[in-house]
Amino acid sequence: MQVKRKDPLKSWRIILAPFSLLFALIVWARNALFDYKIIRPARFSIPTIGIGNLVVGGTGKTPHVEYLIRLLEPFINVAALSRGYSRKTIGFREVTMTTTAQESGDEPQLLKYKFPPLPVFVGENRGLAIPQLLQKYPDVQTIIMDDIFQHRSVIPYLNILLTEYSLPYYKDFLLPVGALREPAAGAKRADCIIVTKCPPILDPATEAEYRRKIKPMDHQEVFFSTFTYGKPYRLFNPVERLDLSPETDIILISGIAGTDYLMQYLKSNSAQIHSLEFGDHHDFSNAEIGSLKTAYDGLIAAKKVIITTEKDAVRLSRHRKFIIENQLPIYNLPIEVRFTGSNGGLFNPYIRHKLLEYKY
Repeated sequence: MQVKRKDPLKSWRIILAPFSLLFALIVWARNALFDYKIIRPARFSIPTIGIGNLVVGGTGKTPHVEYLIRLLEPFINVAALSRGYSRKTIGFREVTMTTTAQESGDEPQLLKYKFPPLPVFVGENRGLAIPQLLQKYPDVQTIIMDDIFQHRSVIPYLNILLTEYSLPYYKDFLLPVGALREPAAGAKRADCIIVTKCPPILDPATEAEYRRKIKPMDHQEVFFSTFTYGKPYRLFNPVERLDLSPETDIILISGIAGTDYLMQYLKSNSAQIHSLEFGDHHDFSNAEIGSLKTAYDGLIAAKKVIITTEKDAVRLSRHRKFIIENQLPIYNLPIEVRFTGSNGGLFNPYIRHKLLEYKY
């Protein structure tokens, strides 16, 4: 007789289900205040673009913000606005080249490092931050806001929702059972839905299946994106580049929401990977950097190197003296978004057309 094993994950979901129900009621009540115009969100005289998701972290917001900046910056005056998640400060402030990740958060600081002329600001209340931003930079024509989907005090002119290929929002569950910050029905507020971290070549049948399950409304467009990785460059010396090879042992140090996609890439370009993983936006301590050195010194491979993400590099930078003194070969792995699928080439024209047809 075959004995059917119990699924422990299913058991936990049953236990946590009442908490998800309570969370759903709280989120519904909050959204109802906006849906029924009891709370009226702010609109502004310039087009704003919001990038967000329905889940907690991990869908690739920052690379997509960078993509939009590269797309638009040559043609119009763009600024970036973030709440500055994980920063140790509060209130509205401009991010400069000398600001630290502790003051601004790692993602806004990374944007400033990669786009020095770009006005970058942080502020928890986007409705109050935007007028202050425009007062300081009156020539700004478009503001890109990240992690905005649940922050409904501002209505973005173009609301972009990201969902991950490996776990799209329609397969997920509400917190604390799953990772959804609000029910999947919240996707109806999006103008554009991007399925992120797709395979480089997307099978047409798979694309059709995702579109069928997303069920886009008449006003919504669906796109698919993938990540491409560039040559790693040395922390504190970006001109020094590294060629990854199957003979190299890698120590990956990271504090991001999910490393599955990254690990898949590194496994095909290394002999062995030793991963030191921390929570998203982790602020690396002196002891942890010391442990990194111990782990590196303990590797007996002829070729060995330390790899990190560009976002993690911003937080590692405060240990500059120790890293340089101990000659730790830490390399940042650059990442860029590329659109794929049957309509991948239409994303750029879609964004440009939306901005051209903006009317206040």
